[in-house]
Amino acid sequence: MQPGMPTDGTFRHHTLDGLDLGHVSKIGAFAEHTVVSVNSIVKVDQSLPLVPAALLACTIPTGYGSAIHQAGVRGGDTVVVIGAGGIGTAAIQARTLAARRSSSRWIPLSSSALRRSASEPLTR
Repeated sequence: MQPGMPTDGTFRHHTLDGLDLGHVSKIGAFAEHTVVSVNSIVKVDQSLPLVPAALLACTIPTGYGSAIHQAGVRGGDTVVVIGAGGIGTAAIQARTLAARRSSSRWIPLSSSALRRSASEPLTR
């Protein structure tokens, strides 16, 4: 699979010369219209407010996936999380969900004192 290629291994967008155009994050989120893999979508209940649902749908899977799947954090690891906003905080919370709370050391770094102090209880 190439960078920007949807998970089904094909490109949907092309230049006038026929060259393949990849998607940013495999979803083409800044386009007015796009085609995405069924693996990249989630049905959201109409009763949920759209803005919080969109924020949660982005920050939690990105933070969790970065820590657990991409970085492969294991028990005993020391992890520095740069940025304690939504994605960084979700990464820190991932260790609790993955039962690694007592065996890993997590250090949140943020230029925002408020975000730093809000994320520190999650590191204990």
